Amino acid sequence: MRLEMNDSSDEFIDIFYRGKSVQPINYTSDEDELGPEGNLVDFSYNEFSCSHLDMNVESQGEEWRPIQKTEIQSTVTEHEHTQDAELLVGNIDCNDPFELYKLFATDSILQLMVEETNKYSIQCGFSANRRKHELSWEPITISQMKVFIAILLIMGIIQMSDIRLYWYEKKMCGNERIKNVMKRNSFLAILKCIHFCDNTTSETEDPLNKISKIVTEIISTFKNTLKPGKTVVIDESMIPWRGRLRFRQYIKGKRHKYGIKVYKLCLPSGYTI
Repeated sequence: MRLEMNDSSDEFIDIFYRGKSVQPINYTSDEDELGPEGNLVDFSYNEFSCSHLDMNVESQGEEWRPIQKTEIQSTVTEHEHTQDAELLVGNIDCNDPFELYKLFATDSILQLMVEETNKYSIQCGFSANRRKHELSWEPITISQMKVFIAILLIMGIIQMSDIRLYWYEKKMCGNERIKNVMKRNSFLAILKCIHFCDNTTSETEDPLNKISKIVTEIISTFKNTLKPGKTVVIDESMIPWRGRLRFRQYIKGKRHKYGIKVYKLCLPSGYTI
């Protein structure tokens, strides 16, 4: 596209449009000056730029001066995530496993488990006394829930082919510590009714509705325990599971090929946020 505009001063404007690039506008008149090689020299842009800078300086009322390095450093604030990780809980022995366990197995989490388990026992109709271990059912307390979790931890370390063998009378198979803290029927009753949500009010559309409440509590506990530092790692982990689950995955290259794939935000030390 070529546009020409003539007036009394014989000025004309040439604009060349090629694709997306626009050529600069050239003003020619009798007042233009020629450079040493006969080329036109345009002072209009330089004069405008200088006058514009002068106006800005005058409007600010300050003179131009070099900026010192110390002035720049004083205005830069260190972001909170450029620091190292910080433990938000004081007066704790990090070398004591039981102290660390109590940081995450809080009373609010245990209370949630106790309330929902007692609700589900009523919904299951334990009053019908259909099985032997259901005869000894009584509403559980937080202390009983702590004992139940402790037994599960022992069972994870000392594994047997049948869960009833832990209460076996002979010392060859039985576990004396487990037998002394809880009866077998009481443990089986809690194991049958362990629950983390109210079935009457939970959202069935959510695939994690059975554990959504306790997962929220656990994530909140992890966030309130430690403040992440400048280095964080995004990692994935496979929770082994071969049962019926609609979001169960199969990954051939994993050690546990069937399970639940989760993404974790971790610190270099392995702490999960």
